Amino acid sequence: MAIFAPKFASLRITPAKLRVRNQGHALPNSPRCMLASIVFFGVLGSTGTSADEPDDKTALTKPASPDFVVNLVVITDDDFLKGDSSSWCFPSLDKAILKCRETRPATEIRLRTVLAGSPSLLNNNRPKVGTRRAVAFLCDSTDRVLGLCVGVPTPKQLLNLVEETAELSLIESLQKTDLEKLDNEDQERVNPTLARIRERVAARTIRHYRPLLEKIHPNQSIKIAAESLQQALEKDIGERFLLTGPTDYDRLASTQQHAEAYRYWCDAMLPCIYRRQVEDVWHDLVPMVWNAETWRIEAERELLAQWYDEAISKGLVVLEILSDKLFLDQPTRITDQAKSLRAVQTASEREMELDAELTEAVAEIEYRKADLADLAAILQRRGATSLDILHGPSNPIRWVIFENKTEKPIALPKESRSRLMTIIDKITK
Repeated sequence: MAIFAPKFASLRITPAKLRVRNQGHALPNSPRCMLASIVFFGVLGSTGTSADEPDDKTALTKPASPDFVVNLVVITDDDFLKGDSSSWCFPSLDKAILKCRETRPATEIRLRTVLAGSPSLLNNNRPKVGTRRAVAFLCDSTDRVLGLCVGVPTPKQLLNLVEETAELSLIESLQKTDLEKLDNEDQERVNPTLARIRERVAARTIRHYRPLLEKIHPNQSIKIAAESLQQALEKDIGERFLLTGPTDYDRLASTQQHAEAYRYWCDAMLPCIYRRQVEDVWHDLVPMVWNAETWRIEAERELLAQWYDEAISKGLVVLEILSDKLFLDQPTRITDQAKSLRAVQTASEREMELDAELTEAVAEIEYRKADLADLAAILQRRGATSLDILHGPSNPIRWVIFENKTEKPIALPKESRSRLMTIIDKITK
């Protein structure tokens, strides 16, 4: 399903010392008024300083124990093989965190970037150009999602996310009912945090989303929740950014750089992902937002790389590139009839049955099926060798041939079956 897409580096923040003096006014005793008072004085505590607070910024560099800790986990389209390298959006994130620090000195924000973009090894080591992408999750200290932002949050937007999550955390701390003992339906009915989220979303979201908000539930399938909001997102992005339709892909992708573009969609999705582990959420949500599979290192790819080490020592190795996934930055054809943003040529459409001759030939060599991320992992294993696969060839690569450990591999489109047979024949005889 495609959405209409139109290292922990710690920054510790010192608490401000706010001295609230009793001015002789009694505080109301009702629970609602008490909650309002707590929130009110909490806001004061996060922004004000006492008369004896030093005027210089030395207090900001010597923090005491923070009273609120959040993790900002940002998924970016940087090369996934670069490990803990800095992301393209780190300067903007750093600025947003520092601004938030000035307003809420008692809050500690820890930044972690997860690189999930295409590898330069498949693009002849060219630098990325064009639209860049990021999706940010604000999480608690155990990486459970508290807020969502498509794009890089500005200082104001990050501050709003932090303050809203602080409010929800306060509400949760006053909750006495053990929600874990209730089923999902009862939890929804009595959960004050969820009620506050729904109240906030209903008050500020635009008309396209309002009739659909009741279809979004906690622990619901992310795909189902996104499908429920699909039509609203199309109308929202289309009207605000004057987009012409699914084939206007470049402009659609560029809207994702601006956090305000997906603000209402993020608000509407929050009940579905709130308090879920960020690792479970982003693997499903980010590919739908980007309308492409993210690149990431998995255990299976490490096993494949180990297989390659053993196979190449025996001689010729051939990888058949087959995948039903469209990876980010992978070139594809765009058709007028496409219901999604890009027409994906699936593995079943690309599948070509090997005839008896080719089947017999590959039986004598190390031959294995893989996807582009597998190929990138093997190229990294080999060293500095790169291929020009993602730069936009009209014919997708079907086979990659490794003759030995040092020679540059040969990439062949599916139309070059006869050349593949010739190379296999030449090397094996």
